[in-house]
Amino acid sequence: MKQGRISLATTNHKCDTEIVGPFLSMYPDVNLRLTQNSLHEKKIELLQEGELDFCITTLPIDHPEVESIDFLTEEIFLAVPSGHRLSKRKSISLYEVANEPFIGLDEKNSFRILTDDFCKRAGFKPKLACEVDDSTVVSTFVKEGMGIAFLAEIAKVKEPSLILLPIEQPDCRRIFRLAWRKNHYLSKVAHAFRDFIIQYYASH
Repeated sequence: MKQGRISLATTNHKCDTEIVGPFLSMYPDVNLRLTQNSLHEKKIELLQEGELDFCITTLPIDHPEVESIDFLTEEIFLAVPSGHRLSKRKSISLYEVANEPFIGLDEKNSFRILTDDFCKRAGFKPKLACEVDDSTVVSTFVKEGMGIAFLAEIAKVKEPSLILLPIEQPDCRRIFRLAWRKNHYLSKVAHAFRDFIIQYYASH
């Protein structure tokens, strides 16, 4: 029970360290192999092939051989430059920025897919002024006045001067899910890992 190996594809999010550190403190002899991958389809593919015990994703999973459980919900904000016409607002509706230039991640990135759907629900397709590979670059470009962007609240921890506006309409949140293959053998320590995540976020 205190030994074994777990393979996990993660999202490069703060929940990685929130989960991994405390779990390894409880099970120091467990070998936890982490793969950071932002492509939802690739993670599900690796899961099906038996290359992973688990993956963490923020997109809905519609596959008969994959089970999942939601463990964390996070609000997504709209980041605007200082001096932007909406920068003093306490909240906005997304349709108000339908004609604004956006800074976004690559179109195959899970976060980009999610935020494109936010815009679709608000009735428009975002106009991308620039596409980048790293959310840190997104924050920098917004601060430089190159456009607006979707960002999670953690971005403000790294860049305190960022202006993040709550979005009233539509509901802009992302749900983190832990997924595993139904017919893939899970060791006792893998079961312990899954239970740990569920219990950890139920109490935080």
